[in-house]
Amino acid sequence: MGLLGRLKLQLRSSQFHKRRRLNGNRFAVAPAFEGLEVRSLLSGTALGGLVFNKVDQVQINHWQVNEGARVVNGTAHFFGTDVTTGHAKAVEFSVNPDGTFGDTLDYLDWASVYEEQNPGADSYSGAGGFYLDADGNRVYVLEGASSADKTSYEAYLAKGNQLTLISSRPGSQTKVLGVANNGVIALGDSLQIGLVYSESGGLINLTGITGEVRNAKGIALNGNLIGGYFYQDNAEDNSQLFGSDGEKVTTINIEDGWSLQTIERIESTSTGLVGTSIAFDPNGELVDVIVNFVSEGDGYRVVPQPTQAFTRGSLRDILAVQGKALFIVDDPAVPNDATLRIVGSTSSVTIADLIGQSGYTDLEVNEMTLDESGRYILMQGYGHTASGTQSWVASLSVDPEVPAKPVPNFQNIPFKNGVESLVSWDAVDGAASYVVQINNLTTRTVERKVTVSVPELPVTLADAGSYAIWVQAVGATGKASPWSDATRFTVVPRPPAISYDTDTFRWTDIGASQYDLWVNNQSGQRVVNQQTSATSFTASLPPGTYTAWVKPDAQAWSTPYRFVVYHNAIAVDPLTTLDETPVITWAGAANGNYDVFVSLKGQSAEVFRQTVTVNSVELPAMARGVYTVWARQLFADGSFSSWGTGATLDIADRPVLSLTGSTLSWTSHVAAANYELWVSTDTTTGRIAVDPTFVSGTSLDLSSLTGLSSGNFRVWVRAVSDGSAGLFETSRWGLSKSFSV
Repeated sequence: MGLLGRLKLQLRSSQFHKRRRLNGNRFAVAPAFEGLEVRSLLSGTALGGLVFNKVDQVQINHWQVNEGARVVNGTAHFFGTDVTTGHAKAVEFSVNPDGTFGDTLDYLDWASVYEEQNPGADSYSGAGGFYLDADGNRVYVLEGASSADKTSYEAYLAKGNQLTLISSRPGSQTKVLGVANNGVIALGDSLQIGLVYSESGGLINLTGITGEVRNAKGIALNGNLIGGYFYQDNAEDNSQLFGSDGEKVTTINIEDGWSLQTIERIESTSTGLVGTSIAFDPNGELVDVIVNFVSEGDGYRVVPQPTQAFTRGSLRDILAVQGKALFIVDDPAVPNDATLRIVGSTSSVTIADLIGQSGYTDLEVNEMTLDESGRYILMQGYGHTASGTQSWVASLSVDPEVPAKPVPNFQNIPFKNGVESLVSWDAVDGAASYVVQINNLTTRTVERKVTVSVPELPVTLADAGSYAIWVQAVGATGKASPWSDATRFTVVPRPPAISYDTDTFRWTDIGASQYDLWVNNQSGQRVVNQQTSATSFTASLPPGTYTAWVKPDAQAWSTPYRFVVYHNAIAVDPLTTLDETPVITWAGAANGNYDVFVSLKGQSAEVFRQTVTVNSVELPAMARGVYTVWARQLFADGSFSSWGTGATLDIADRPVLSLTGSTLSWTSHVAAANYELWVSTDTTTGRIAVDPTFVSGTSLDLSSLTGLSSGNFRVWVRAVSDGSAGLFETSRWGLSKSFSV
């Protein structure tokens, strides 16, 4: 079996164990001034000018995450070694845009070459990170033992199920020390030889002065600088920087009194490069220390930060966030002392305070990384509980305590007085609220000053004139940004709203001293041209279509108001009938043109519509019910009458009953031969035989009924046809009337 076949990639899907999301306690970080106390606020703890808020936290299978972390395409990746199996390990899970965690995607697991050849053997393998190749594929960088005594390690690339050996030094332990985003990999080995690898450049030895022994210890995220050390007899300062081509950067000058042994992690901030180093301080004590890289000539002067030197082995990770450098300090000999700090300040906040103790007796932090937006820190660590050791990943939002100056990109600024506009602007990172101020530049007064929680504000300005608007962002701790630049705008008077009714034009009074009224007919001829100080004008217009405008004072004309003057409405004859195809008639010339419209009563949907040339129309077979019928006359010049109120068409529906004294009356139905009565007691509907049962007219004296004893009764009436074709046999029963005998 070949080398690539021996190293088998094992992928195992899993789910998060117990999930805890805590959106409560908020913590902040204050400006980075020497000796500044940590300040507890309602919104958190202030340190270094940043505000931290816990967003989410999850538990993952416990293993040693100590090789790197990265978020790509909405997925977080943490790398290291399973402390139980000795396998290389990675966990990958989704990170939502709001910093919360989605479901776990995969745990990835790789055994060493030696264990693949000797299943169950004690061995070691580690995952150092990954990068995306030119095709967007994930390439994992692994290290693994190739001998029983673990004296030989080899480095590999894993792309899908394809494995590529990139470093093999028999008898040497090759370690992955860092993987940059661009695929540059820093390697070191037990022979103290430093190496750089990339798919395009292959494996390159770090180079320097003849006789030096060179090694790599860390790499910048963009891969352009590699931190490490060299060794020479009688050389006090061994730290060194190398380029991605393996060439040593111009010799760096070390701050007096310090002896830097190695440059490890490197981060780029808004003020320059920051890193970590193992060094002898001026007292000769070996410590971990934060260092700044100051450009000097063709190289750098490395400046240790004396107030940020710590017990050897306690400086865990450093991360550039929003132009600043954050780092973790955790002395392994002291329980629960892990703290988050910021370069340039001696203040700190404990990790236990940031993420919550959550039942842990000790909290350790391994790695930090940023999501792709740069706003959320993903922090991985572990803690000791009564049942054992548990690994976790927490998400923290990071916002400036003092938000940035807003960009005055205002949208929907009002331009007419009295009209509401929803003014909006670009959101500012870290803003908990906004203060908006609008000044009336014409009157030199503050029109509005209001605080809102979202980047929008409904605004209605009563007066026309010149205005200016500003916005200020306020952070969670109450600190405000500078005001945005002013945006000037002009509010013009709202055009008058025009109406025409009963021969009179009317428009809204906007305070003008004079109004011009202009009216055109459908042909574009001006029919009204009037100037007045009033807000109405009487003008009788013949039927037709018109357009009107009003211009207040010397301002612009209003928007056009289009309206129609109708001929008088036509009176349609109401009809109550048993005929399925009734004939509708109306007043008007027998040879005119008419538009007829029928709908169910109370509805607007068309049941029948037709244009006819006489003043009547026979409807097609209709369903039983109550309808409304309209007709309007159409004139040769294109004008027409109004629809009017319409007339009721009752087709075999209920007669309308009325009772005056003992006389019962009801509405008549065309085509009714007679009307049928139904009488019952007032407590039942059972029919009582009475005489007469059928009546030819539309009224009856109930006292003339026979067949009734004294008591209280109810009576119904319906129309009955003679059964001819095209007629409904009966109408519906009318609503009952009560009477006594």
